Amino acid sequence: MERQLKTYFNEVSRKSGVTGDLLLQKLEMRLDNVVFRAGFAKSRALARQLVRHSFFTLNGKNANIPSIEVKSGDIIKMKENKKTKEYSKQLAEILKGKEVAGAPAWLDVNGTDLSIGVKSKPAAAEISEGIDAQMIVESYSR
Repeated sequence: MERQLKTYFNEVSRKSGVTGDLLLQKLEMRLDNVVFRAGFAKSRALARQLVRHSFFTLNGKNANIPSIEVKSGDIIKMKENKKTKEYSKQLAEILKGKEVAGAPAWLDVNGTDLSIGVKSKPAAAEISEGIDAQMIVESYSR
């Protein structure tokens, strides 16, 4: 949403570094986006819904807010009681014992136990494909 994006922009504009890259990095580290990037959902909307329906824990604690910011070293796991749902069973079959195709290098995806480990923050080169961050910065700098 526009208000939330403006809040994110104001937050990263106070930090040192390239504002556009910092903004993209902050957006990339949202829980719903990490679930999507790991291949646990086919769209960001579905990832958001899975998070809202409490499918995941973050470091062993219930996580049902899509905008929670994950950090390096965090572990996101699918709840045991949600693994019995039909969607989870299909996902487990798809991911079982193989590397998730297209998962970014900054995530460690385990298809066997349906967990995601956050290794580090994403590099600017990994997230800026087709996005002109400078245009976003110019728009919000007014």
